[in-house]
Amino acid sequence: MSTISRRNLLQLGAMAAALNAVRLPATPRIRGGGPAEEGWQTRSYRWIQVAFTEDDPGNYDPDFWLRYFQQIRAQGACLSAGGAIAFYPTDVPFHQRSSYLGAGDSFGEMVRGCRRLGMAVIGRIDATLYADIRNLLNFRNVVNLFAETGDVRNDLNREKTIGSPEKVSGEYAALWNEAGNAGALAADKSVDLTSCTAWSSQLSCVSLRRAEARFGNGDGTFTLAEQQRTFNTFYDSFFGAWRFYAPARQVRIGFEFKF
Repeated sequence: MSTISRRNLLQLGAMAAALNAVRLPATPRIRGGGPAEEGWQTRSYRWIQVAFTEDDPGNYDPDFWLRYFQQIRAQGACLSAGGAIAFYPTDVPFHQRSSYLGAGDSFGEMVRGCRRLGMAVIGRIDATLYADIRNLLNFRNVVNLFAETGDVRNDLNREKTIGSPEKVSGEYAALWNEAGNAGALAADKSVDLTSCTAWSSQLSCVSLRRAEARFGNGDGTFTLAEQQRTFNTFYDSFFGAWRFYAPARQVRIGFEFKF
């Protein structure tokens, strides 16, 4: 079975147009048109659109397309200037050029060629006005639960994750063991962080200093209350009840301009 390429298909289309098209004057006019009707928008009747793909720059034949425009007697062309990517050497911040463009200018190249043929040219761009509104009434929808409790809270899971000071387990046990070996653990389970010299891991000591400054009063003594605040914040940040609720009300309104 024979196949036909895109180029052959276009050539057949050009031949059909040449055989069947009605002859048009080079610059057709609207009967009775005044000066306001002399613009390109009234002179151009036969248009063609060429939509670039990202890998077209450097890989397409502009002369082929310009010859095709002549064959079908196109009077105007709509060309891809840009969108998500640019087909010209844009200097607009955050507007990405086609990775195949290099030092070239595919859009400009086609514009200049069309101008030589006396054609009108439109550069195609994308512009979007959008409103993204979710959960407008701000329902607090529960979408999941702990299987063990049938609730969004699970104290056993919390204890398993961070430990318990009463049972000397988990993160509390690890902290107190390290602090005890450094001679920094007091009887009330507070940890002296004023010096990291005796700690087996001074990095750990410095990290604890920062945690004490963030969740305590920054005096260098990591009290039991400050330890609990630190570990519970960690748990709530990664495993808290917020995971079981649908997103709260969100409204985004904006204008997106692609060129």
